[in-house]
Order: sequence, then C-alpha cells, then structure tokens
Amino acid sequence: TMVDGIETFYFSNAARSLFKYAVVPTPWKLPTVGYRRIKDFDIVHIHGHRTLLAVVTVALADWYDVPYVVHAHGSLPYETGNSQLKRVFDFSGGNNMLFGAQWCFALTPKEVSQYKSVGVDSDSIAVVPNGVQLNEFDPDRPATNSSDSDSDFKFLFLGRLNERKGLENLIAAFEMLDQGQLIIAGGDDGFKEKLELILQDSTRKSDISVLGYVPEDQKQ
Repeated sequence: TMVDGIETFYFSNAARSLFKYAVVPTPWKLPTVGYRRIKDFDIVHIHGHRTLLAVVTVALADWYDVPYVVHAHGSLPYETGNSQLKRVFDFSGGNNMLFGAQWCFALTPKEVSQYKSVGVDSDSIAVVPNGVQLNEFDPDRPATNSSDSDSDFKFLFLGRLNERKGLENLIAAFEMLDQGQLIIAGGDDGFKEKLELILQDSTRKSDISVLGYVPEDQKQ
C-alpha cells in the first residue's frame, strides 16, 4: 500500500484479541516480509524498542548489516508502565538494542539523561523534538468554541488516552486554575475508564470536554 508516496505494510496483530487493556504488537507476518525486504533498506527506524516487533526488526537489520536508529518516545524510565517487565526485557538483551543503534533519538534533554543512565554513549544520542506541520495551523483563524463556556482561554490535549501521557496530572493542574477550558481529544488506549472516574470527582468537570477520537481533517 502506498501512503503519501511511501510503500507501507500493514500487519495483523496476532495477540489483539487476547489483551483488552494493552497494546501488544505481535505482527505474525513481519518476519517473513522483513526477511525479504529489510536487506534493501538504507536504514531502519525503531519507534519504541520494548516490543516483539522491535526485537524481530533489529535482529533482521543486524543479520543484513543494515543500520538502525531507536526512538524510545519517553518509555525508558521504570517509573512508568510495568517496571518489572521492563527490567526483565532490558536484562534479557533489551539494552543491547540501544547499544547497537546507530543513533538513539531523544525528544528532550531529559530523555538524553535517561539514555545515559542505561549506558548509551552520549555521542550516539541526538535530540529530535516532535515535528509539527506548520501549514496546518493558522494563527489568524478565529477560535471555535467547543463548549458553552464563556471563557476564551483553552487548553488542548491531543493524543492517545494512555496512563503514561499524564492526563491525571494535567487535570490536577487545571483544577488549580479558576478560568479556561480543558479539551481532551484522542482515542482510548486503556485509560478511558480511569479518566471517567477522575472527571467524576473533578472540581472543574463542567469546564472539561472529552471529544474522543478526532479525524485528521477535523483537528484544525
């Protein structure tokens, strides 16, 4: 399948029906396709290394001597997610995936220190912030109201509803203000039920809107 001029492969997730509240990537056709195609790649970009998908991809890249880069996306600390599983994965060779990467990309300087804490050489770390399509934003466009509130000041959260995104902290910080609206937009990734419980007890729940998934053409 071609997406924006890029050949793209979609894999069925074998474990999708087994895990209700977690995303466990198990693309059972990846080894076959990867064995045929990775040898033709110039470089492989791994987004999040603690997955079966990443393990198989890195093994194939090493087999064909294709360089790869890793983007941990803030997942390195043991304080978030399942710390025990993370430690087992890292002890079983997960950290070696980081050591063998051509580059380890960090979103922020703080993530640089997280890479260093597991032993990644500083010369192999580069800070690459998330990109933004500037042409999708028009500062001169009038704001559109998402609720009946009279407040003009809006805070927007746009992303997956996942525990590691820090929505609980965002809501707590918003409750410290006495004005504005908080708009939460994004599909559920295992946190929706907990979010609904948090909002029930929120002191400012009338000023918080949860929109759910928003299609790309409606995000503007």
